[in-house]
Amino acid sequence: MSTDRRKMVAGWIGPVGWSVMLLAIVAAVCPCPALSAAADDAATGASSTNAAERAAFRVGELWTGDGQRIADAVLLVADGKIVAVGSVDSTPIPTGYVLHDRRGMTMIPGLILAESGLAEGGEDDELAVTPAVRAVDGFDFFAPRQELLAAGVTTVQISPGAARLLPGQGSVVKLAGESIETRVLRSSESLRVLLTAAAFSPPTVYEPPVGAVSEVRPLLPTQPQLAGNLSGAVTGLQALFQAAGELDPAASLGTAANDVALETLADILRQGKTVRLTARSAAELQAAVDLAIRFELPALIVQPRATAALEQLDWQADAWRGVILSPGVRPGRLEGVWGLAAEDEEPRRQTAWEMAAALVSAGAGDKLALRLESDEDIPHVRYLAALLQQGGLSAEQVLSILTANPARLLGVADRVGRLAVGLDADFVLLNGGPLLAATRVEATYVDGQAVYESQASAETRVVSAGAVFANGQMVPQGRVAVSGGKITSVGAQVSAPLSAAHDHFPGAVIVPGLIDLGTVVGWGAPVSERLPLQTKMGDYLAMDDEAIAAARRGGITTGLLSSSSLPSPVVAFKLGDRPRVIQDPVALRFEVRGNLTQVESSLRRTLQAGKAYHESWVKHDAAMADYQVQLKAYEAELAKYEAEKKAKEAAAAGGEAKPPGDASDKPAGDKPVADKPVGDAKSVESGTPNGKPTDAKPADAKPADGKPADGTPAEAKPADGAATEDPAAPKKPAAPQPPRAQEALEPYRALFGGKIPAIVEAGDALSIRLALKLFRQEFSLQTILAGGPGLEQVASEVATSGAKFIVGPELFGRVDGQSINYPQVLAQQQVPFGFQTKSGAASGLAYAIGFAVHQGLADHEALSAATVGAAELFGLGSTGRLAPGHEADLVVLSGPPFDPSSQVLAVMIDGQWVYRRGAKP
Repeated sequence: MSTDRRKMVAGWIGPVGWSVMLLAIVAAVCPCPALSAAADDAATGASSTNAAERAAFRVGELWTGDGQRIADAVLLVADGKIVAVGSVDSTPIPTGYVLHDRRGMTMIPGLILAESGLAEGGEDDELAVTPAVRAVDGFDFFAPRQELLAAGVTTVQISPGAARLLPGQGSVVKLAGESIETRVLRSSESLRVLLTAAAFSPPTVYEPPVGAVSEVRPLLPTQPQLAGNLSGAVTGLQALFQAAGELDPAASLGTAANDVALETLADILRQGKTVRLTARSAAELQAAVDLAIRFELPALIVQPRATAALEQLDWQADAWRGVILSPGVRPGRLEGVWGLAAEDEEPRRQTAWEMAAALVSAGAGDKLALRLESDEDIPHVRYLAALLQQGGLSAEQVLSILTANPARLLGVADRVGRLAVGLDADFVLLNGGPLLAATRVEATYVDGQAVYESQASAETRVVSAGAVFANGQMVPQGRVAVSGGKITSVGAQVSAPLSAAHDHFPGAVIVPGLIDLGTVVGWGAPVSERLPLQTKMGDYLAMDDEAIAAARRGGITTGLLSSSSLPSPVVAFKLGDRPRVIQDPVALRFEVRGNLTQVESSLRRTLQAGKAYHESWVKHDAAMADYQVQLKAYEAELAKYEAEKKAKEAAAAGGEAKPPGDASDKPAGDKPVADKPVGDAKSVESGTPNGKPTDAKPADAKPADGKPADGTPAEAKPADGAATEDPAAPKKPAAPQPPRAQEALEPYRALFGGKIPAIVEAGDALSIRLALKLFRQEFSLQTILAGGPGLEQVASEVATSGAKFIVGPELFGRVDGQSINYPQVLAQQQVPFGFQTKSGAASGLAYAIGFAVHQGLADHEALSAATVGAAELFGLGSTGRLAPGHEADLVVLSGPPFDPSSQVLAVMIDGQWVYRRGAKP
């Protein structure tokens, strides 16, 4: 290379200074692998970890990163490496491997960012051209990276500064690992060149002289650097690349800073390392393409805003390494959104998804990767990448842009980017599809070791499954959000904090908890003794009733319990670990069986007594209501009277007490007191003229016999201390007397008041008719019949009467050799109904209902009758339905409700799991 060219290049490079020289020297001699150039080769070998565990991960779905998806997959890990991956059928788990069953989750490779500024925040050197600077030397391996690992990002490219023409070399590192050695995948990955406006304002530099200043060695002024504009930058880069290319590798230029920089640049070009060209505008992109073609650079184009110049390139050629796109948006912000210009605006900036689609069409689909507008956006990388789907890219293609593609672009595909045998066991566990908005990272693994695990909040839980039965219909891929024992959201997407716990049941179906309207569990044993109707059965619920746990395994979350000796009170309660009373009593249960003549007479007397007692209280309540009205009127009149009385007393008091010398009330012509003869002071004070007694008496004075002077009878004088009743005062109304309380009849007040219904057991058609006659026609009570046999004869009468029905324990009967499906008969007659077991076999309720479905009952009518319909029979509006505000009682089934093959996988009551199949009690 000529001396003149070297001087020209040295002037453009400027003095690198002692800092860059020191970096170059330290990189050559320091044994630290993070700083040594030799680490670039050593780090590409097998990683060494202390992970002795051999682990097997079974997941619901595994995305390999290169477009393949495996359902019900297994991944085997040993010594930090993947040793096997495939479906559960094709990948047996060897002895000695610890199984991590994550069948409710999705596994993907650890995410890779193709460019970031995590090396010292991407700070820039003072100099514009510093090819010897390596980003890895400014990367803090001990800084906390939990927020990035929580996003599933395991590997990043770190770049040197972002505001200089040629700021240095990028590196590739892992965000976690056993040691710095294993974390540095490439210490020198690419040479960064920026052709954007951000690099066109470098500061001027000043090199202090060494030694004394003289006429021979004058003090030089500050020197400008490359470059002030795109044209100057291109010219300077052309000269730099040409000078570096002409440099004899055997020659030594010395230790001058500019010589070190030029030699470093020459080494990079000789090694064929990628040149990372950041170019946004069309002019910048064309300049980048021209530079790459002229100097045969292995080019990686970064952050373009249009693809016209790129679509014409031969992307099958190895020289064109790839394109790193930027999403063009910031999460949750509206400024700087690409593609919002008018359609006729020229040139119109392309959106990231439009560019991705164009480059895929141009053959660069497997050479696309992603960087973000800011490192602050890394926690949201999956969401931002998912926007590329708007350009028609599949979810598999987008995931490759975050995994396999950047691994190839960065030269680390032999270590990371895919879930394949021999690669590092870097992977992420998600609670849903990789690009779904509601999907969260559950755990992140690096070299087979968990480096992040979500810390779920116990306050909110999201349960997801293949379908959710809500509002009378199935919601595919549905979710239920639960907080504080209540359902807060239901649907394909739900509102929940990021800290919410997640339970996943792929392919399963979530339904409301079943309601048994005639259970025998809850007291530790069936209740057979006769109980007074006023008994609060909820006070005797047993926490250790094993039958409750058995019923829960059948999907029952709510039960109605009564004695088998009728009549009996009925309590509604939840079958939780600690049974919780919902309503006590929720109904009164009667029966119509045996000698119907005697039963009719006995029940009529009982109901008449109950009705009479109820009506006596109704009459009393009406009288009390009238009394309250009268009392308020009395209190208002009394207040008015008291006010008037006080006003009169005040007026009277004011008329008697006059100030001394006040002559305003004296008759005209009277002389002032001062003009009259004045006696002694005592006579004046006593009111007698001249101090002599007077015989004058007041006009209203009474004689000694107590009679007035006019001879009228005197009023009776009250006894001492007794208040005189004022005849003008208002009279207080008398309160009505309540009826005599009869504890045994108290429950009938709620029954005849319409607050609770009567459940009437009837064993045949005649019994059903009698029950309707007594309870519906004569006494107009809310009536819920219970039974089944004989229903086929009177179903229309039941429907006409407005009564409701509880069918069971027999759901089928036979008449003349024909099978009668009682639930189907009720559904056909549009009679609201529910189910009861009346036995200890409560766990078989779903199977019994399933057979009714098999024999003609619609599945949605069956499910409604066992859940929301049952709740509505008794006004239990807060349960039986999966809807916001309702109690979180739900059942997870392995398949469709009432399907013979469906099993209960889990049961939740009041937001707490009370049963999970396979879980230890």
